Amino acid sequence: MYLSRRLIICTMKRLPFYFWVSLALASCQGGKEAVNQALPVIDMNEDYPEKEIVLQDIADISYIPLETNDEFLFDGSVEVVTDQYVITKGHRGNDVCFFSRQGKVLNRIHRVGNGPGEYKDIGSIDVNPANGELYLKEMNRQQIHVYSLDGKFKHSFTFPEGKRMSRMCLFSPDYLIAEQESKVPDDQDANFYPYLLVSTRDGHLDSLDYVQKRNILVKLIVNAENHSYAYLLEPSLIRNGSRFYIGNPDSDTLFAMNPDRTLEPLLVRTPSHSEEGNKYGLFLRGAAGAYFFLTKQPMEVPMNSIESLDLKSEEWLYDCRTQEVCRYLLKNKDDASKRVEGIMFFCYPEDCGLAVLKSEDLMDAYEAGQLSGELKEIAAGLKADDNPVLMLIHFKK
Repeated sequence: MYLSRRLIICTMKRLPFYFWVSLALASCQGGKEAVNQALPVIDMNEDYPEKEIVLQDIADISYIPLETNDEFLFDGSVEVVTDQYVITKGHRGNDVCFFSRQGKVLNRIHRVGNGPGEYKDIGSIDVNPANGELYLKEMNRQQIHVYSLDGKFKHSFTFPEGKRMSRMCLFSPDYLIAEQESKVPDDQDANFYPYLLVSTRDGHLDSLDYVQKRNILVKLIVNAENHSYAYLLEPSLIRNGSRFYIGNPDSDTLFAMNPDRTLEPLLVRTPSHSEEGNKYGLFLRGAAGAYFFLTKQPMEVPMNSIESLDLKSEEWLYDCRTQEVCRYLLKNKDDASKRVEGIMFFCYPEDCGLAVLKSEDLMDAYEAGQLSGELKEIAAGLKADDNPVLMLIHFKK
């Protein structure tokens, strides 16, 4: 599953030294106002069973081979999938590329620079097909630019000083929603509003009523002797089509957010984070169909290098229908070569996740006779430098 995590390397003096790490990171009905005893409970001390699951048993699968040409070379991530478009961003060229839902190239936005309507890098992207607008939040400069879907610049707005946003997506026709980055942990309560609504018209900010009292961040031990640590700022706002979920570990509760901005509790963990002594965090990675994708994460992890970072986490699947939890291993019956990993959840259709299948991996599996069905037919026509094939996973309710 894909989510961008902000990684801060610091010492006890909190040196402002930043890295960006991109890690390949449901619908349930809950009670109304407060958490109550009827809520399903996730036991953080339970040794949940491992279960191998064939994706086709819990989801409908479709494949989207992205067309390849010199101007549309995939080197980044799939940011948005709508009924009409697949929209990607490039990490090297800072391009926004539009493909059809069948994977055919459509158009490209490349407005890199420092002038009006230009961006230096790309953090988040989302679109409103109803009014034909694309919203691009820069990664480092705290600006959002608004374009038409064919790349014409409309306007920009800048966040106030001291406001630093991470991910952003469309909340309603009038508002974007963004997650405000918290500070590196300290001994005091945070007491701040982590989720901000941004007007698509003028950038005016409003906040949800949710108040975060503590900063609960994964601590990576770079050099304990020198008091050098890294902190992962875990995303806690999850989108599933038109639905939103808040899985902030500060509350020990997973919430669904209603269109009127009220919160419904869905799951609660035991023991609580404070009772456990900050040993493990429970993070929501995705929500689709009848399933929540959860991660049990140790809150302190040795860090040898960014390239070989092992977070020592457990991936859990919660079934809303049966209230069962398992450590899941996903298989694609069309590809016997390996497990399915790296499923992403965010700005995709309702109840959908997405995985990127590299062309070279598919070619190797094809030559080894490990593919079948439609995926085998697609792989037969691939070349090593072709764009990837996207696997859109529509989870069943």
